[in-house]
Amino acid sequence: MQNLNVFEIATSGWKEENFRLMTNLTAEQVKGVIQPMVDKEREDEVVLMNDDYVQALQDKYRTKIVVLYVDFELLEF
Repeated sequence: MQNLNVFEIATSGWKEENFRLMTNLTAEQVKGVIQPMVDKEREDEVVLMNDDYVQALQDKYRTKIVVLYVDFELLEF
């Protein structure tokens, strides 16, 4: 069984734009792909969506697990 990590990704100052990744990538691998994209977005006023970040990770790490989560189902007991 592979170890999976869950990361909350914040690419802007708006908490409602945060998203979560379930992945077997390391934090360094995720940062290595997303940070340059965030930098470019801020410098060039390019608009990227959460799906764009996830797609870039999936493209670079084709054999890894990268799943986007925006909303979670709440289980109440």
